[in-house]
Amino acid sequence: MNETNHPTYKKRGVVSKIINILFLTGIIIGGYYLYIYMAGSFNSNDNLQNTAIEEIVSNESSEKETIDDTIEVNVREITAEPLSRINFKKVGTVEPYKNVTIMSESAGIIKNLAKTEGDKVTKGTQIVEISESVSTEIAQINYENALKTLNLAKESLLSTKSSINQDERSAVIGAETALLNYENAIKTYNNLVVTLEEQTRAAKIGVQAAEIGLEAAQKSYYNSIATNDLTLKNTLDQSLGGIISALTLVDSSIETLNPLYDEELEEVVFRHVSQSKVNNAKDDLENINDKYYDLYNDYDDVRSSNDALDIQDLIYNVTELLESIQELLYDSKEIINDVLNEDSQDVDPVSESLNGIKSTINAMLPSIDQSKGALMQSIQAIDFALTNNQIQPEGAEASLRSAETQLLSAKQSLEQLEAANKSQLDNALNGIDLAAKQVETANAQVASIQAKGELQEIGAQTQVAQLEGQVAIAETNLSGTKIKAPIDGIILQTFIDEGNYVNPSQRIVSIADMSKVKIIAFLTAEELTFVKLGQTVSIVAPGGIKQTGRITKILPAVDPLSKKIQIEIIIPNDDDLFKSGMFADVLFVDAQKESPSINVPFKSIVFEQSTPYIYIVENGKAVRKKVNLGQISENLIEITNGITRGDKVITQGAKLVKDGSPVKILSD
Repeated sequence: MNETNHPTYKKRGVVSKIINILFLTGIIIGGYYLYIYMAGSFNSNDNLQNTAIEEIVSNESSEKETIDDTIEVNVREITAEPLSRINFKKVGTVEPYKNVTIMSESAGIIKNLAKTEGDKVTKGTQIVEISESVSTEIAQINYENALKTLNLAKESLLSTKSSINQDERSAVIGAETALLNYENAIKTYNNLVVTLEEQTRAAKIGVQAAEIGLEAAQKSYYNSIATNDLTLKNTLDQSLGGIISALTLVDSSIETLNPLYDEELEEVVFRHVSQSKVNNAKDDLENINDKYYDLYNDYDDVRSSNDALDIQDLIYNVTELLESIQELLYDSKEIINDVLNEDSQDVDPVSESLNGIKSTINAMLPSIDQSKGALMQSIQAIDFALTNNQIQPEGAEASLRSAETQLLSAKQSLEQLEAANKSQLDNALNGIDLAAKQVETANAQVASIQAKGELQEIGAQTQVAQLEGQVAIAETNLSGTKIKAPIDGIILQTFIDEGNYVNPSQRIVSIADMSKVKIIAFLTAEELTFVKLGQTVSIVAPGGIKQTGRITKILPAVDPLSKKIQIEIIIPNDDDLFKSGMFADVLFVDAQKESPSINVPFKSIVFEQSTPYIYIVENGKAVRKKVNLGQISENLIEITNGITRGDKVITQGAKLVKDGSPVKILSD
């Protein structure tokens, strides 16, 4: 940092002394930053930073002279950006990407250990064979016994199915016989009906046709009423939705225009627009606001009554209100343009607010046109629905009355013809009923036998499934004498030699997948703020081995002993350069804090009685702000409290001003 580039301050009688002070300050601050860079202490705590800054600035503060004239300064408007911390290093440990320890699945003697430490293995390759032992013989016997029991259960299942099929066939034959008797009873009845109904056939057909016609007419009539009522209801609901949308748009327009006529902007507007024009607009806004509340109350009333004509009247009134607010928006836009076109200093402070209101007005005007069009369409839709409610049901009702008359006439004719034949038909129907009950009884017997058979078959199948599981377990126990590699990798370690005896679950070899490796490192909580998942880091191992990787895991808990957080980095190891247990340097380059912070140039800080302050410019004067200091990065220092975004901080000239000193800004 060098402050010898300050602009020349035009002060009578003190120019030479100020130059000497600034030169001395530049040398001291430059020496301090050189010390920080060489020592790598960018992460020192706030107390050490504040003490160092106090020592640098206190010498200059004692020599600062009081200047009563306006002081020329440079300022910087504060924004929030991430604070960078560059190039820090951690030591990590290389671990395999995957590591599997193979355990013995049975007892016996190691007969064949196919691979040794460092050998590569492929998934599925046999690497260990255990010789036969007593446990192996027992496993063989268990497997054979389980297989015999399974075969007997399968034979029993076949026998059960055969017995079930035989019982079911007998029951089905009985059901078929009952059904045949039922069908014969129906044939007898039908023959009788043919004999007795030679004269009534046409009448029955007429009754059926009349019934179908009546049903169709009824459906047509009620569907017509229901459809028209539903159409009208939907139309009214949509219209009410359009009304409340329009009222909401009016309310938003009123809220947009209110700031234009309040005390903050009214004084500026009156200076550049005729008072009568503004007052007329304010009166219009007040009238529109009153009308809005009246129509909003009317909306509650018509929504309760749901009367179509009342809703249409309300739509016309809301449309007129939209036209009034639209006209006022155009007038207000014209007033804003009149003010903004004035080249006056008092317009600048409010230009942003005026432009914001203008932008909102421009966005609302098309919406008002769309809302008016939608309301007009709602009026037309209500008229159409009311007309359909009167016309369509009248024709459907006439068809319904005609169908009822035809059905009544057909039934009367049929009843007269059937009166004489009722006794014989009743006897035939009784025969059909008796045969139907026999069919029901036979079908119930078939269903009972089938259900019982299903239970027996399920029980037998369950037994077979259980025995198959026992066979699979016995086969697994038997196959435990030949162990295969579960993954691709290399043999990291063998735990037992050929010829040695092993027990179940005893370790034999460990296999590691070294095609990729994990680098495990530990960070402090402060360092973790510069790290995120997916971040690229550089890895350097002994012998000049270099590789890049990405952070794939950040543990959520702090290590209880080291009080640090573990991270994991995955890197490729195609050339097998990285070995398990090797140490490697992890380089974090151009790391950044995730969250933005408020940062200011170091030279903006002024210490008074060991307290850090910053001077900002407000209304042409220097205003002193007490601040809290955070991290340092290059020529910037983090401010954790005291100023906010948008403040204009004095960057050059801060040592020459006091609280309340008049200042002139040379540049931003």
